[in-house]
Amino acid sequence: GFGEFLLLKSQFAVYATLIAVDGSKLALENAHIILDGQAASNAASEALLQLLNPVVDLDKALHLFGAIHVDKIELSGNKLVASGTTTIPVRPRS
Repeated sequence: GFGEFLLLKSQFAVYATLIAVDGSKLALENAHIILDGQAASNAASEALLQLLNPVVDLDKALHLFGAIHVDKIELSGNKLVASGTTTIPVRPRS
């Protein structure tokens, strides 16, 4: 990808494991980050991961209210397969 981080503009690549966190978030773990063709320092990697994680929060992004609890994530061919439990949630009143 390409990112603008404060005063720095950089091409970056992230090689990581995608994990389920708290059943409703997908996050990057064991990341190896490349900035402008060079391995990022630990500090730069940590800062970028703070910006990227969670990659998606199912409850916030999709307003699922706990309907899906992801336990496991697998890559199968070109598909990401998430498995877990589902429930019909009680929608909070606004």
